[in-house]
Amino acid sequence: MKLAWILVALLTVLVWEYLPALHGRFVYEDYRSVDACAATGLEGRLGTRALWCWQVRGQQPMWAFHALNLGMHLVVVALAGALAWTLTRQTAPAMLAAAFFGVNAVHVEAVAYLSSRGEILAAIGVLGACLAALHRRWVLAPLCVALGWSGKESAAVALLLV
Repeated sequence: MKLAWILVALLTVLVWEYLPALHGRFVYEDYRSVDACAATGLEGRLGTRALWCWQVRGQQPMWAFHALNLGMHLVVVALAGALAWTLTRQTAPAMLAAAFFGVNAVHVEAVAYLSSRGEILAAIGVLGACLAALHRRWVLAPLCVALGWSGKESAAVALLLV
């Protein structure tokens, strides 16, 4: 029961921290990303581009783009906590790792900028591959690496970690 309250508190803090991004507009190269999708289709980073195009072609509002980034960030936070728990088998360090990872200011760009969505996909892939390897789910590890690579090429670091 205590763990559930901690999880609810962490989720509340995360959503509260990033809620202003849902009301934001596209910034920097976000417009170029959307225009490129509308003009040329699925080229480049396949996973990132597929998500952009799905939202652009569905004519989703700006807040929906940011909400998807926030949802994906919450997945990364959960994976970071799961990785810490897998390594320590203790709840407190896992929750602390997830909390620090989730509210760290370095992640604001990835959540607020459409063009940084590839960073989140790469993180999902890397953390997923590490968890798959630690749990000896060898079939899942390459799938996670491929997912991360479809977001950004920096996910290749998973190959070294696994």
